[in-house]
Amino acid sequence: MGLLVLNDQRRSNSNGESDNDNAAAVVAEAVALVRNTLGPVAAFKHAAVVDSLPKTRSGKILRSVIQKIADGEAYILPGTIEDEASVGLAVVALRNLGYPRRRISLVPVQVQSMKSH
Repeated sequence: MGLLVLNDQRRSNSNGESDNDNAAAVVAEAVALVRNTLGPVAAFKHAAVVDSLPKTRSGKILRSVIQKIADGEAYILPGTIEDEASVGLAVVALRNLGYPRRRISLVPVQVQSMKSH
C-alpha cells in the first residue's frame, strides 16, 4: 500500500485529464515502476494520491500513525504534527483502498483451562 503526493509539475501536467484520471494514471505508473525496478516480490498493488502526508514540524513522515490507521488500531498524534488535516486525508484515502483490512478485537477473550478434572 502506498500514499503518493504529486509534485507541482505532475499536478499541473494532467494533459486535460480529470483529477481522478490523472491520479489513476499516477498510481498505475507507480505500481509498474516498482514492479519493473524491484521485481514482482516487492511490488505493491494498492496506492492512492493524497495532497499531503502527515509530518512532524521537523519533516518526518508519521509512518507509524499511517500504519496504525491501516491496521485499524488506535493512534495518538504527536504534539509536533505539522498539519492535522493531513491525517484526515490519509484516513479517507486508506478507507477508499479498503483499509483497515482487519479489525482488531479489544475485547478480552476467556481461555478455558486444558486441565482435566
